[in-house]
Amino acid sequence: MFKFLILLFFFYGCSSNTKWLKQSNDIALEFIEEISQLYPEIGSQVGVKKFDGKGVVYFLDIQEKEKLILRRWVNKLNLEISKVSDKNYKIDLKVLRDMVTNSLDSISANEEEKLLPIFTPSKFVYNNLRQLVNSQSDNIRIDQAINRFNDYVKPENEIPLAKAYEDYLKIFLTKNPKAIFPFERHLKKYLQDSNSYVEGVKELLEQTSSKEWESNYTLFVDQIFKYDTFLKEKILPRSRKNAALPRKVYIQKLIEHGIDKKPEALINEGLALYTEYYLEFKKIAREIALDKKFKRTSPYWIIKKFKEKQITNASDAKAMYENADLKLEKIIKNNKLITLPKRKLNIRIAGPVESRSSPVPHLTTPPLLNNKNNYPEFVVPSSKTGQLTFDDFSYKQAATILTAHEGRPGHDLQFSKMIENKVSLIRALFARNTVNVEGWGLYAEDLVYPYLDNEEKLIALQTRLWRIARYFLDPMVQLSQITKNKVINLFTYDLGVSRIMAEIEYHRYAFRSPGQAPAYLFGLLKIKELKESLEAEFGELNLRCFNDKVISFGQMPHKYILEFKNEFKTCRK
Repeated sequence: MFKFLILLFFFYGCSSNTKWLKQSNDIALEFIEEISQLYPEIGSQVGVKKFDGKGVVYFLDIQEKEKLILRRWVNKLNLEISKVSDKNYKIDLKVLRDMVTNSLDSISANEEEKLLPIFTPSKFVYNNLRQLVNSQSDNIRIDQAINRFNDYVKPENEIPLAKAYEDYLKIFLTKNPKAIFPFERHLKKYLQDSNSYVEGVKELLEQTSSKEWESNYTLFVDQIFKYDTFLKEKILPRSRKNAALPRKVYIQKLIEHGIDKKPEALINEGLALYTEYYLEFKKIAREIALDKKFKRTSPYWIIKKFKEKQITNASDAKAMYENADLKLEKIIKNNKLITLPKRKLNIRIAGPVESRSSPVPHLTTPPLLNNKNNYPEFVVPSSKTGQLTFDDFSYKQAATILTAHEGRPGHDLQFSKMIENKVSLIRALFARNTVNVEGWGLYAEDLVYPYLDNEEKLIALQTRLWRIARYFLDPMVQLSQITKNKVINLFTYDLGVSRIMAEIEYHRYAFRSPGQAPAYLFGLLKIKELKESLEAEFGELNLRCFNDKVISFGQMPHKYILEFKNEFKTCRK
């Protein structure tokens, strides 16, 4: 439920006169329009302005209506695929059908296992107001947050969102007395954070141009209090103590993120790779210790030394990441790795409120439609006090590999090219899964790694081992093969990650996004497999040409890129 609200947050450039592209975009917009009648936030995220001031009005049979829409679209797409001859359009239709089918399969798996959903209304409202109130929105869009907020709190002729959630859970439990309850830590984490989201909602609404939300905000506070009390008294005491989802549900989550391997295979492959890469990690740590005349040689100790020099104030942090970008630009150009945009990387330092709510450096993207020459922003948290939520990214040696992943040749380049190349809506939106997105980010790190100095390589290996650990830890948590303490100890003592970040990693596997974490490494391996497959047929490929071609397909899954393999002939050396 609400899968689409998580899925769609990317952007799109101008329209094109290419026939297949117009057909593809028209059918994508038709789907967006229909699903947005249930979930207006979807159309708004994409950039359909008429949905900006609307919020989902939750009603008890909303999921049944969603399933009807999805089933109708599977049939519609199958019929269209049978009639189409143009390969580009046919593959786009298949991509959209895959996404719709996966959505249906996910709903079905949850229903079959009688998994009681956990609704987090304060977080949901905050995130969907933040969609409108941000640095890339104009004043008109920002003010639409008031209308959306009022929909959530006091929708016309409907019950408020939080009360509708409570009613749904009560009816679900009446119909399913043997329901599987949510994971205890998940509920406790939401209840712990709920007041912060409530306060965050007020901070966002205060950025609008009127006070027409104030009376409803008082209602909102009361509604969230009552819902959270219901969770605390009626759901939390019956919550499950084990993080593991039913196997069928977990495997479906892997599929949603683009992973078509069983959990056991991920564990075996991941453990072997971790051992291999850790040897190199220790080797470079020893070389740094020798060069710096350090008495200790463990990666943990050396990373701890690096972290002593935190760079957190706005001007220094901006300079650090700008310097990292300049270094990467030279590496990319000198070694002909990929074609860069002419514009500079857009680096923005977040203020105190934004830094608290989003403490990890990240890329933000503007709406997909009606994009008035807006491009992504690489957003870096800052602190006037010198203290950030954690110390894992705010030091010089970490800046280069982080910029390679979030900036260039990573996500900024990946998404900017979708604007510049006028990629279809389906390839920019509905082809998207974590494998396609984060696989490229990790591949970007791989491209620049050989040209880094040893201190940067050590942190690059730390982040690589981090992603390899995800490959086996996520399924191990979901198969009840490892404890929380062992997960945290691996990150803190083996890899030198802060304890708070290690806790966040465990939360990711246990409840925040099970099945997502292994997709980083899986995506990297998919790109390497794609290149190997093409070189087996065509011989050695020019690296820049290969990378430019891959990125030109937007978020298209690698199995479909192979359908266009002849386009890579021009990349032969």
